[in-house]
Amino acid sequence: MKKLRIVISTLLVLSLALALFGCAGSGSPTTATSPSTNPQPSSSNTAAPSASTNSSAPPASADTSTKDWVSYTVGVTGYLGRLVDGVPPLVNFMAADCVYNVLWYNDPVTGKVVSDVLEDISMEDATTWVLKLKPGVYFSNGDEATADDVIFSFMQYEMRNSPKLANYGLIDDQCVARDRYTAVFKTKLPFPSFTDNTISLYDKAWAESVGFDSQEWEHPVGSGPYYCYEYVMDDHITLRLRDDYWDKANSDYHVDEWIIKYYPDESTMFMDLELGNIVWCDVGITDYSRYVAQGGNGYECLPILNGVPNYFSFGFACTDIWNDIAVRKAVAYGVDWNALGVAQREDLSMPLTSTVSSKSKFHIDVGTYEFNPDLAKQTLADAGYKPGDINVHLYIMDQPLYKPLAEGFQYYCSQIGINVTIDYGDTTSAQQKWTGDDPPDGGFFEFVAGSLSGDPLWIYGLMVADTGYKWLWVKDPAFKQQLIDAVYCADPDQQMQRYHDIQQKIYDEYLVMPINESVSAYGYRTDVFTKDQMQQCTITNAYLWLSKLSKSDSGWQ
Repeated sequence: MKKLRIVISTLLVLSLALALFGCAGSGSPTTATSPSTNPQPSSSNTAAPSASTNSSAPPASADTSTKDWVSYTVGVTGYLGRLVDGVPPLVNFMAADCVYNVLWYNDPVTGKVVSDVLEDISMEDATTWVLKLKPGVYFSNGDEATADDVIFSFMQYEMRNSPKLANYGLIDDQCVARDRYTAVFKTKLPFPSFTDNTISLYDKAWAESVGFDSQEWEHPVGSGPYYCYEYVMDDHITLRLRDDYWDKANSDYHVDEWIIKYYPDESTMFMDLELGNIVWCDVGITDYSRYVAQGGNGYECLPILNGVPNYFSFGFACTDIWNDIAVRKAVAYGVDWNALGVAQREDLSMPLTSTVSSKSKFHIDVGTYEFNPDLAKQTLADAGYKPGDINVHLYIMDQPLYKPLAEGFQYYCSQIGINVTIDYGDTTSAQQKWTGDDPPDGGFFEFVAGSLSGDPLWIYGLMVADTGYKWLWVKDPAFKQQLIDAVYCADPDQQMQRYHDIQQKIYDEYLVMPINESVSAYGYRTDVFTKDQMQQCTITNAYLWLSKLSKSDSGWQ
């Protein structure tokens, strides 16, 4: 095999929710009626790697000149990221996927929970989850992974004040190691979405010895098939295949090296795809529309349904304007939501008929609001409002994804007598404003990390979290409890009905304005990857499972 040096790239979008609520690994949630998810581990006979050092320094350089050396370069834009999850700066999930074993994956095709390191994930009762670790899982420094490491991998988020697992409701003193390989987690309420997240396995002893602020995390100890050979901030991360990977005898990895290189410009990234220098990348809206019109020579672009809605949230916790149902009804019919969606996503716009994605098993078609500005103006007049009586202030992140929505919303509202003022800010300024003492009166939101299963947790859970962006919060106690009862319901049939009732209530009472499905796109070189490989290893346009793509069979069983 000749030496390969191929560039792959993806746009790692800075999710609004990512910094506050983490990333959904996504997948079909396990309910309390299922005795076990039975993740499908790879069976193996493993031997401990040599434990010559407890340092995270990279091993000696591999021989990269051999004819069968395979090196792919992955490009990212937006941010390079780092190798520890929890709090900003954000983690590079592709790199973390290679360096660590995640506790479980959710198969993008089947939705099944699969694991390389767990023998079993089961529920003893509605609020007790049991994770059984495989014996013989070793970190790169020779430490064998135990249940204490599994517990630590969860609890480190709370110790570092990260809200990634805030919805889990874990009871700290009841999350314990039952024996060397069995970890038990207790939640305050039933939480069927337990496996709808991505948790990396960390070496507790090593992490505590260096601390989370240490630069040692640039070359961390991990149990994954790759190690970090080189980390250069805001430039690149080089990962190389480990010779002493604990499951090497049962793993057919054909990629020796991944280089994750930062791209400052998205257009350069797509140009490289067209030229054949890039074999995978996130595809922006404009480039996708050009692909639809002209086609691609040697590459293909595919849309991907991210499993979450894109919507306008009335800031009930920020202003009393929206308490009047007449005002909400006027906005529902006075704004052409479908036109806003097309202006935002062009050929990627897909109408949304509920506040739950059509990808979700919980989705029902409650309908859309037909654009009718005359009805909107009459509704306001009947309620006693004159043009100019209602003033709304928005603070929008200055990004192409949101500006068309904000400007269109402002225009349509002006046509029915509602004044909308808009301030724009960068990511940091917007997040400070949205979480501060003077938040805006509403906002546009989508959880761009997506959800493979379309779990409503990633919209309804944010409404009841009482943390994060205040304009997402629900203020009405009865409705808030209705949402909580659905999110934390252990009975599948009851949860289904509760989610149906919520979707209908939101539509009937104009509580949230759906705009469109969260749809993105990615492109790949057809001379390098097959469509099946892409669909098996691409979670969203921002998540490509490199460790799975590294396997000859793409890794899914």
